Amino acid sequence: MKNFLADIKEKMDKLINRQSQEPSLNSQKVPFSKPMADSFHCPYCQSKEFVRRGWRQKKMEKIQLYLCNNCNRTFTEQITKGKHYPIELILETISYYNLGHSLEATCRFIKDLTGSAPQPSSVSSWIKEFDQLCRFSRLREFAVKLYPPEEMVATANLAHRQLYRYLYHRGKCKIMVKEDFKHRKFEPLKEFLELVPSECPHQYFQEGLRASETPLAFSKTAMIVRAKQNYANELCQFVLQSVKDRRDRHEALQKFLICNDSVTVAAEVPVYLTRDDIEHMKTQLGFQIFPRVIANVPSVIANDPSVIARRNEVTTKQSREEIAALSTVTRNDADPLPKLTNLPNEASPSSVIASDLPAGEAGARQSEIAEPVPSASEGSSPSATPRNDDANEIPTEQLPKLITGHIDILQIRNGMIHILDYKPNAAKEQPIEQLTLYAMALSRLTGLRLFEFKCAWFDEKDYFEFYPLHVLHKTKKSMRRRKIETKEGTYKVNQNEKKVEKIRPASPVIDSAHSTCSVRPELLSKGEAQTRRAGRLEKVSVGVERNQE
Repeated sequence: MKNFLADIKEKMDKLINRQSQEPSLNSQKVPFSKPMADSFHCPYCQSKEFVRRGWRQKKMEKIQLYLCNNCNRTFTEQITKGKHYPIELILETISYYNLGHSLEATCRFIKDLTGSAPQPSSVSSWIKEFDQLCRFSRLREFAVKLYPPEEMVATANLAHRQLYRYLYHRGKCKIMVKEDFKHRKFEPLKEFLELVPSECPHQYFQEGLRASETPLAFSKTAMIVRAKQNYANELCQFVLQSVKDRRDRHEALQKFLICNDSVTVAAEVPVYLTRDDIEHMKTQLGFQIFPRVIANVPSVIANDPSVIARRNEVTTKQSREEIAALSTVTRNDADPLPKLTNLPNEASPSSVIASDLPAGEAGARQSEIAEPVPSASEGSSPSATPRNDDANEIPTEQLPKLITGHIDILQIRNGMIHILDYKPNAAKEQPIEQLTLYAMALSRLTGLRLFEFKCAWFDEKDYFEFYPLHVLHKTKKSMRRRKIETKEGTYKVNQNEKKVEKIRPASPVIDSAHSTCSVRPELLSKGEAQTRRAGRLEKVSVGVERNQE
């Protein structure tokens, strides 16, 4: 907790120094810095053609102004208007209060950091104003009874080739696991998070390959990636307006979610996966691993500059030999990836993965309407014909001995464990392998089934999620599906082994009984919302007239 408060103090000192060193309006030109959000655009005409137009000088800060070349209107990055204090100071104040401190203690702490502090009445008004975004306020009165403010958040500095700040909210996790019957099965996860600061094997993270750079690939067939609007998008957009440096976006978002979100329990969680773990899961789930292919190159090692630089940073001879072994694995692109086998009927009683598929199978997690396609031969499924593509698979002895990573954000909600990764410009990213490896590692470290995990990547605009179990295990039923209907719309089941071709629904789901579309009202235009509202009122009035007759 002391490290966490010291980090807040250091951050506020940087803010003060930055404000004192910023040139005035009449001084020399300030170097251009990109907006914090990659999807930033003109709020009036949605155009991305804009230029800088000086600064707006306030009493405690200066705000960058932008001029739209399309509509000639001036705007800023901030979505929170009319505040006397900087938005960064407001968020730090709310976060410190939600740790369990009183209003007066919060004001004293902010005064020690900045030299000037808001009144308790101002802090109270901020808490009420942003209550819909800071939903931990519902649990705060219960969490302060379990832990004092100094012990509410456990922190640890992890020197794993670079510095990571591990954050774990004790009060939030204990309330969610103990009080909600859907989450009581996640007690092993709670114990694992408690032991990370004291029992993390730091030497593993100096030797192993990073999950984001590991040249491994899984088959993407018989799965979908759902494009949704999640609460994380609103929180991300709210937090990014307070960030002054693009390199601080991850850290600012993680701290705000830990202190103020009601479902985020940990950030920068260190996980690792050994070769024996991968081999065991392969025997239980029947998946195969192939070298990652980019533009018909056999291995991502060949042309990826980031991985080449990473190879030079590896200090151990063992890791360099593993990368070299993976670089030599080739495949015949003329042959498609093999269809994955089904889960064995008999599994070892000591295995924690053997129960990954409960009654009803993993596909029951998706509320789908399947459209089976007749197979080539009567009575056989598309995956029934064996394929001899073992030459394309990476041999077990050439797999990395150790894969490590750090989970950006870990959440517990709706009876599932959610692994989230913040990716700027998320619509152009597909970190499916990276997130799947995170889920595999956390499953092995906690003993929980892979069935209990969801993975997602997001930014301030988009949120994409998938089930890691659908990446690793292909059932006969899933291989026959062609369409899946969800509340966002109808998805086409992916048929490409290398990547997910479409991550957005093909068409929205229409409810014929009420003539409404199952999308969030705030995502509709004003005309569409008025039209649907008028249609519902007309149906109600007709029903009332019939009842009167």
